[in-house]
Amino acid sequence: MTAAARRTWIVCLTVAVAIVLSAGLLAGERSSAAGQGGRRLAVDLAPGTLLVASRGLGDRNFFETVVVLIAATKDGTAGLVLNRQTKVAIERILPGLPVAKPAPGLVFLGGPVEMTAARALVRSVTARRDLRVLDGVYLLDSREKIADDLSAGAGPDRFRLYVGFAGWGAGQLEREIAAGAWHLLDGDASAIFDPAPDTLWRRLIRLTEGLAA
Repeated sequence: MTAAARRTWIVCLTVAVAIVLSAGLLAGERSSAAGQGGRRLAVDLAPGTLLVASRGLGDRNFFETVVVLIAATKDGTAGLVLNRQTKVAIERILPGLPVAKPAPGLVFLGGPVEMTAARALVRSVTARRDLRVLDGVYLLDSREKIADDLSAGAGPDRFRLYVGFAGWGAGQLEREIAAGAWHLLDGDASAIFDPAPDTLWRRLIRLTEGLAA
């Protein structure tokens, strides 16, 4: 074999090994994500994406929070904090609702913006005309829609009311993410309606760190 042919053979072998190793690493990443309930790191901002506050995020409005995005456009993004459950009765937030006795544990602090406004997320196995946040989860943005779901006997496993919301101007959230303030995860209904919201951040921050390792 000539020297030139030997060099060509070595280059080809190196490229082939790199391809095989890359494929193996990617397969390992997919396997790791599947081992965590199928959840994986999100790659872009879109409704349904979860924002998990980094350990170093000291802003008291978002310290140890998990936020689900409900809107993401070129003009900005909006979301709801999932893990700040309150003991406030829903009747205090929306007095006069035609509901005899709503289930407890339905009211959450959704964020620091518009603290006088209320929105709800509802879980549904059938398609609805309401704004879709992700598969099986819809946003209710009016008193009438909220009242309809409460009248049907909705509990915290499929209905949650949020007072206020989280909002970022154009490019603001992207800059915070670039600075390491947030981790992104693909969202799902089980995270939004998690039965133990007080421990949700601790579980998800460990998950994001494991997936990023």
